[in-house]
Amino acid sequence: MWRGNREDIRAVNIKVKPLYHLTRKENLENITRFGLIPGFSRGITCNRKQESVFLTDDIKVPIQQLGSNYSPEGWVVLQVDVEGLQVEPHRTTGLLINQIIPNEFVINTPIHPERISYEEEVQT
Repeated sequence: MWRGNREDIRAVNIKVKPLYHLTRKENLENITRFGLIPGFSRGITCNRKQESVFLTDDIKVPIQQLGSNYSPEGWVVLQVDVEGLQVEPHRTTGLLINQIIPNEFVINTPIHPERISYEEEVQT
């Protein structure tokens, strides 16, 4: 019998379907060569060093986060095969510590390029 909470169940179940990663088009060459590597964030996270790769099950969420801070031009969506990887819900670290952010997930290890495929360019 499962003794975790609903969020834990969701994190376990997400492992069998692809997730998405939003990145700048200029990053594609390095991602194709090296994969997605925690700690190399220069995107929506405002150039903060992060120790995770951020993923979503609803690509509309990070595109909406671009908002007025960024032009959607030059951003691409990548599909990531996460089957068998340790996927965790994205939790806040600020004032509301440990709150789960809906539709967002993190992986704290590198993701091999063979698991990543180009999905689409973000439309303006």
